[in-house]
Amino acid sequence: MPETGVDTVQLLYQHHRGPSFAERMVATAPGRFDEAFWHFWQTHIDPHLPSSPKLLDLGTGPGFILRQWWERYPQGLFIGVDLMPYMLERAAAELQGIPSIQLLQADLHDPHLPLEPASIDVAQTVVVLHEMVQPLRLLQEVFRLLKPGGRLLVVDWVRAPLSLYFDPATEAHLFQPDTPLETLVDQFTHFYEHNRFSAEDLVWLLEKVGFTKSSVKPPVSNRGI
Repeated sequence: MPETGVDTVQLLYQHHRGPSFAERMVATAPGRFDEAFWHFWQTHIDPHLPSSPKLLDLGTGPGFILRQWWERYPQGLFIGVDLMPYMLERAAAELQGIPSIQLLQADLHDPHLPLEPASIDVAQTVVVLHEMVQPLRLLQEVFRLLKPGGRLLVVDWVRAPLSLYFDPATEAHLFQPDTPLETLVDQFTHFYEHNRFSAEDLVWLLEKVGFTKSSVKPPVSNRGI
């Protein structure tokens, strides 16, 4: 695996708190790929797909969306990319027996995917970019892989005021004088991670890489998993 200048494995272990996070990702996946997600997909993505699409999920985790795609587009080809072995192992267990699904291991800070240029109809990153120290090499790789007219769907947490980040129960707990220091450090560390980029930052990065903005949906919540 190429040197990226970032210890991504250590970063993700800290962010995920270990392999058990794969199970949490499975449990919370329906909340990420909910009715609002699929409404946006049907409006902005589905009309541009061929009957046999080639779809790429970057930071696929346990691969929940890959099965959803396969059920909707049984003639398609679906590729999930992740770095962490525990995520890929969980995805493989969930998706065994589906030959049109391919799993690849790569560090998204500098991915070199074994895919042909201009071969992907749609790529997506769902709650991925906020985990990255820099997303430029990833966005450049996606730009290389998308077909002319292809689309990149980005769903992520964006920068928000501290007062809007914590849910009421967490907020009340944080301000108790006996709240453990470890809890405070953990909650504020995740706040920093989830507030890395603003919506304007992401649009600027995408446009500098060469993408043209199609649609932007304003954030409705910034609370993490």
